[in-house]
Amino acid sequence: MIRSMLKRFLNYKRLFCASVAIASICFSSTQVQAQFYQFKKNEIDLNVENRVTKDFYTEGVTKNGFIIHPQVGMKTLYDSNVLAQDNGAKDDFSFSVRPSLDIFKEFRDHRFLLNIAGAIEKFISERGEDNETYQTRMKANIVGNSRWSFPISFSHEQGVRERTRPLVTQTSDERLNYNYTQADIGIKRQFNRLSITLLGNYASLSNEDGINLDRTAPVVFSDKDRSLYGGTLRFEYDFPRYNDSDYSEHVFFTNLSYANNEYDKRQFEGTGFTGPFADFSEIGFLSGFQTSYKGLVYADIGLGYSHQSYDDPTLKDGNTFRIAADIDYNISPKLTLNFDALRDVDPDNGLERGLVTSNYSIGADYELQHDLYAGAELGYSNYDFQEIDRSDDDYYGSIYLRHNHSRYLESMLRLRYQNRDSNFDQRDFDRFEAMLYLTGKI
Repeated sequence: MIRSMLKRFLNYKRLFCASVAIASICFSSTQVQAQFYQFKKNEIDLNVENRVTKDFYTEGVTKNGFIIHPQVGMKTLYDSNVLAQDNGAKDDFSFSVRPSLDIFKEFRDHRFLLNIAGAIEKFISERGEDNETYQTRMKANIVGNSRWSFPISFSHEQGVRERTRPLVTQTSDERLNYNYTQADIGIKRQFNRLSITLLGNYASLSNEDGINLDRTAPVVFSDKDRSLYGGTLRFEYDFPRYNDSDYSEHVFFTNLSYANNEYDKRQFEGTGFTGPFADFSEIGFLSGFQTSYKGLVYADIGLGYSHQSYDDPTLKDGNTFRIAADIDYNISPKLTLNFDALRDVDPDNGLERGLVTSNYSIGADYELQHDLYAGAELGYSNYDFQEIDRSDDDYYGSIYLRHNHSRYLESMLRLRYQNRDSNFDQRDFDRFEAMLYLTGKI
């Protein structure tokens, strides 16, 4: 995974946010973030997937201390099973345009990053799959002095639901949108190698409803509309690299988190919103370490536990063992092995109490030439539906080939296959995707 510049100066925010996030919404990192981190290390120290050699580094546009990196991508997709159906699979082609803009600013010890991105995707036959998405992210670290700093982040996304997401509802005739907003503000106190951060969290989620493929019944997600209010207390202890006290090679951390989820509507049952409110509070912890050992091993590993307590007595409280791991090992200057694991609760699949998701993958990336890279990945996912006797297993694999034509132009071909095995009727499917990307950047 890309280790951005901002990930360093905000102290590995990804695992931090994993302990308090309310939705499985991921934002792709941009090249500019990797490049700012790149020049602080020798290029062979970075894993192969994220490597940008100096021949292909884009300077961007500098204006009044702002570094601006515009980028536009085009994607062509072939999908063998657009609706992810067990029977009657429909294949189609789509074309999309994906512009993005990164603006970075350093002022004294303060750092600011703004990312704006969007996508317009059009299908040839299945016009109900056409979609438009956009996202805005802002991150900042305000430094008071050598002891005090103030991390701030804000993001908003309008996205579309993935067809492959495991649900208990029927399949909608069109892709449905969601809107997700998240804001965090905190204060950090540094005590030599020990640091303590207190972070306040707010998030809101709203979902679009639709109708099923036969246009005979509603497909409802708006009963999952909700707001989250919470906080996280984080403890970190840094271990410096030998003979380099300014570089933290290992960081041990513990997050203590609390969140209160308030739903806008009762749960949808039958023909109306007549079910219980699914309001719940969640308390938990996540502990682990992060390391970048000698430029060979990069690891973010956390283990934790959370308890969900529901306000409605008819809903059973839940307990979840959590895992968050991202490990990259540079076997040689040209070969990186990686392993990822994530186990958490997904509350946005149609169930009142959500489901437990477990995802594990292993992959490899290889530098064929200084401008040509290849990689492969194998993965397994399990979806455990807590309220009903249902379990889905996903098996997937992908390969890619990426070519840097110049510092301004990059292309990539990716092939992916997915198979779902479910103990529920008509929830199995196979899917093959072929994707061709062309990206221009400054």
